[in-house]
Amino acid sequence: MWSVCWLPVLTQLLLLRFLVAQPVSPIRVFVVPHSHMDVGWIYTVQESLRAYAANVYTTVVEQLMLQKQRRFIAVEQEYFRLWWDGIASYRQKRQVRHLLATRRLEFVIGGQVMHDETVAHFDDQILQLTEGHGFLYETFGIRPRFSWQIDSFGASATTPTLFALAGFHAHVISRIDYALKDTMQNSQGLQFVWRGSPTLSAQQEIFTHVLDQYNYCSWCCLLGSHLPLYSSEVSQALVSPALLGLGSGNPFQAWTGFYASRSGLKALARRASALLYAGESMFTRYMWPAPHQHLDPAWALKQLQRLRWAVSEVQHHDAITGTQSPKVRDMHEENLSSGMQGVQELMASIVRDRTPPIDPGAADQEPVGHSAVVYNPLAWTVTTIVTLTVGFSRVSVTDESGQQVAAQIQESKKTQSAYDLHVLTTIPGLSYRYYSIRSTEGTQEETNQLGASLARTSNFGRKKKTPARPRDRHLIHVENDCYTVFLDRDTNLLHSIWERGSNRTVQVTQEFMEYHANADLKYGFVSDNFVFMPIDSAKRPWNSVGMQIVAGKLMTEIRQYFYRWAQAPRNHTYAIYSRLAHVPLAQGAELLCRRIEQEYRVGPLELNREAILRTSTSLHNKQVLHSDNNGYQMQRRVFQKYSSNGIARNYYPMAQSAFIEDGRSRLVLLSKQAHGVSSQENGQVEVMLHRRLWNNFDWALDYDLTLNDTSTVYPVLWLLLGPQSLTTRLRQRCGLALQHAPVVLLRELNESAQIFPGSQRQQEAVTLPPSLHLQILSIPGWNYSSNHTEHLQDLQKRHRGKAKADLRRVLLRLHHLYEEGEDPVLSQPVRVNLQAVLQGLGSVGAVEERSLTGTWDGNTLHRWSWRTQEPPHHRGLGAPGSGPCLGILATP
Repeated sequence: MWSVCWLPVLTQLLLLRFLVAQPVSPIRVFVVPHSHMDVGWIYTVQESLRAYAANVYTTVVEQLMLQKQRRFIAVEQEYFRLWWDGIASYRQKRQVRHLLATRRLEFVIGGQVMHDETVAHFDDQILQLTEGHGFLYETFGIRPRFSWQIDSFGASATTPTLFALAGFHAHVISRIDYALKDTMQNSQGLQFVWRGSPTLSAQQEIFTHVLDQYNYCSWCCLLGSHLPLYSSEVSQALVSPALLGLGSGNPFQAWTGFYASRSGLKALARRASALLYAGESMFTRYMWPAPHQHLDPAWALKQLQRLRWAVSEVQHHDAITGTQSPKVRDMHEENLSSGMQGVQELMASIVRDRTPPIDPGAADQEPVGHSAVVYNPLAWTVTTIVTLTVGFSRVSVTDESGQQVAAQIQESKKTQSAYDLHVLTTIPGLSYRYYSIRSTEGTQEETNQLGASLARTSNFGRKKKTPARPRDRHLIHVENDCYTVFLDRDTNLLHSIWERGSNRTVQVTQEFMEYHANADLKYGFVSDNFVFMPIDSAKRPWNSVGMQIVAGKLMTEIRQYFYRWAQAPRNHTYAIYSRLAHVPLAQGAELLCRRIEQEYRVGPLELNREAILRTSTSLHNKQVLHSDNNGYQMQRRVFQKYSSNGIARNYYPMAQSAFIEDGRSRLVLLSKQAHGVSSQENGQVEVMLHRRLWNNFDWALDYDLTLNDTSTVYPVLWLLLGPQSLTTRLRQRCGLALQHAPVVLLRELNESAQIFPGSQRQQEAVTLPPSLHLQILSIPGWNYSSNHTEHLQDLQKRHRGKAKADLRRVLLRLHHLYEEGEDPVLSQPVRVNLQAVLQGLGSVGAVEERSLTGTWDGNTLHRWSWRTQEPPHHRGLGAPGSGPCLGILATP
């Protein structure tokens, strides 16, 4: 480890000695040995821990103790935590504490991993940072003040904002677009003060340095003339978020392929994050104002901690990106699935404790249906349709009061001999609804008894895509209170959408396309896990389209099946399932009415294919696209003409949303997972959904990094169409409704295990103003004192022991959803009465405003100021209510 870091530095110094004949001023050299180790890339975490990671910390501690002038920075916490908890001796732990106290060992970033900055959602970035910071502060009483984000594939404007809110002084990065780095290096602009958020502006700006290598400095050195990190007054330029783009590579190898690599893992990671979010608030509400007797809180907290670890781990820049080997992918999937199972068991235990006990004799009775408990994890009332799979077609649904509930039954689109049951539900914030689902003798239409309405299916034969003149179109339509969707009977493709509010019809067509990739290096560059390198423009992979329209009282579903050959077997490679809800716009169901929900079936792909969904419209967007930075804020992406590889270099990450627009209307795409997105032509937006690649590059073959992904994936997009003012108001909340859909817990229902009317205990609902989002409500279990001095004193008393988890404190983060000036009403600052918001938890005894990760008291956090063209500003948490996510610790 030491030779790797020191020898090249000496070589660099010798070169400088010969090249600089007449030095104008002394050159300072900072040598920075560091511990950046990928938390799973080619090898699994356990393989890496055994092979080298554990030995790094063992030998580094040993070497640091030999000479006082030696220094080392440790970056990620996962390997260190595994070493600390399972390998380090008592003597080594004492040495680590000594090295930290004398500042010879320092933790930078301090997160569980060095997170990805392109496709990771900022909620999950905060989680992994909080996991690492909580461990460091709880164990050592230290709080990282610098970042070392040197290996992430691109630099997002979200990261400096989050790091500033976490209390960092400065930010170090490396991998940015090669052309941008060239420009910055030539203009001596590799260091600057970065304002990542237009709204927070100077309050959360951060000094940023870009390493001057195209990769990060593998020999771990920085020339001091480029990095005055230890000066608190540096005159630097200000940089807006649009100036520091995402991306990496060179003109011939655009690192934009990983936006869609391993689509299945990306989807699983986001589902796990959503389940954790719901489990955290459900457990918090269960514990307060008074915990019940039938659940062990220590066991419950352990289930949440396991999933926190797994979700944090997968945010690593070689994990959520899909750039790892298959065995590392399997490791992440196993950890996520295992963690999700534990949290599901926790949630089921909470539900069982809230419902009446089951008669012991019920086990001998035949099931007559299901009981369903639906939990809304959002802090506002949600009206939506939940979908359950049942084994019977004649069904009635009643709620906890015994009242009939609007429901619809239809043949399942995925499972033969099963049925999709759609139930309309309205659930207050952080609250439950209870439903009994029973098999009946008939439907409403057949018996006039209360029951779920039966949807009717209309089948349309396969059609080839043949050009037709406008007057020859044969259109059919599906409508609700917000949209009329027109379908072309001659092609079975979408034709146009009429938006009722603006009374405008927009031409909209959708089809799947595929980019073909080169597999042989002797013929040129190849696509792989990281790189997108198409041979030519996208090709149509299908020959014909079949269609079904499943129409019901509650909703209508349009099913389009894409076949490679006109007379192909029943199996199809692609499908689009579009859904419109038939709910009155005036009954609190605006978000449900105004979205067109789409789910896709993609795969298995043929080898060396990259699949996209292309949506072509009559909107004149002039190839200008807006996509989000990590789900946090939108960024304008203007199509650039390049002499080479222009398709790939105009792709951008879409963690959650994107839109195109003209002067009258905007088409918004909301995603349930990360994808790549581009606008290659006027009026077009295309989303990369799946990739399957192989090449003969020896290095990729040796480490199994060719991305031969044979899976079938089911991505989800929601479409919003309307005026800019309307879609601006709805986009954020609709995105949250997709990200944090209600959680459904099912169990068999017997005659003596039914839900009796009025038997459920309902806590007070939690309702925030429409511009605020409850970013987290959890019991972190931290055992440290809120007073920093007291905490350090406590650590001195219990080096050998570990304090019991504190279940009295609740971590609350509030996120203002709208940028300054984005909406005339919703962008305004909001005052929140926490006593009223948290009344369902009991009386609030104390409230502390903390840093983003909870380790700093907001009143004592001060960051370095930098002399820029503007007067200096306070570098703390900012004015009350101005932050996107402020950590608040409440003690009920």
